[in-house]
Amino acid sequence: MFPFFDDNAKDAARFMAGTENPEVMIIEGSKTLDEFIDEIKSEKAFAELDDKTKTIPEGSRNATMHRIALRLLVRYGNCDDAKRRFIKENERCIPPLETE
Repeated sequence: MFPFFDDNAKDAARFMAGTENPEVMIIEGSKTLDEFIDEIKSEKAFAELDDKTKTIPEGSRNATMHRIALRLLVRYGNCDDAKRRFIKENERCIPPLETE
C-alpha cells in the first residue's frame, strides 16, 4: 500500500520509517486515510481469497509454505488448528510437499 516502507518488515525490528528520496503526493478528494485503508483492505481480502484457490508450483513451494506457516503461527499459535490449516494449504502445492 505504501511502497516507501520495507516490504520485508515482519515486525517492528525491521520497520523502516522513511525513505532516502521522499516524494510528496497531494491527492484531492474527501476520502480520509482511514477510509482509504479500509477500502484497500477490502480489495486485498478479495485478492487473498482468490490466492487461496491458486496452486503453489514447484520452485516456490518452500518459500510460500514457510510464509503461510509463519502467518498461521502468528494468528493461531502452535496448535492443532494451525497445523490442520497448514496441511490444507499444502494441498495447493503441485506436487505436495512431503509429510516430513
